[in-house]
Amino acid sequence: MGYLSFRDVEQAFVSYPVITPADLRLRFPRLGRTTIANWVSRGQLQRIRQGYYRLASRAMSEHERYAIANGIYAPSYVGVRAALGFYGFIPEGVFHVESVTTLPTKRFQFNNTWYSYRRVRPSFFFGYRFVEQNGVRAMMATPEKTILDVLYLHPDVDTTVDFESWRFDQQGILDAIDQQRMNDYLAVVGSRTLTRRYQRFNTWLHDLD
Repeated sequence: MGYLSFRDVEQAFVSYPVITPADLRLRFPRLGRTTIANWVSRGQLQRIRQGYYRLASRAMSEHERYAIANGIYAPSYVGVRAALGFYGFIPEGVFHVESVTTLPTKRFQFNNTWYSYRRVRPSFFFGYRFVEQNGVRAMMATPEKTILDVLYLHPDVDTTVDFESWRFDQQGILDAIDQQRMNDYLAVVGSRTLTRRYQRFNTWLHDLD
């Protein structure tokens, strides 16, 4: 391999939200750690956390943050408050990206954004889909699973007062939820407690007066 410029790396990984050393070495087999460290020190390559990088030239959008969340701790999908904000189910902005994973609970900070991960059992790790913006793909909880994740991971959210404190958009949620899919999800989970909690939430959703 001849001289390797950072421009070569930018061209090779222009579509990657997250890059690992393995990705770099697969494309450029003789690339060494010192070269990677030099690119980081020059601000050309950003270190997200150990073993994960991104091109500093990539725009940092909200959707880019979702893709980064998927890439730095897998398997995971964006959920809970971050997904509520994505679907417009809550009015306020979300200042960190929450995800659901089967791995131990973790929390990282990068570029003034916190990335947090809530652990669930493998049988509860379902109900997500790919969402895409400007060519960037991210795994996001479906609207139905977003609600179930909130109720499952926040068992204290159980009464009308609790629901109202989260400032849920009742009509927006009703318009987005596929009730048959929700019923299917509840059947897969098989939890009477979660089903009763959702039934209380659903009753409150329909009380729009």
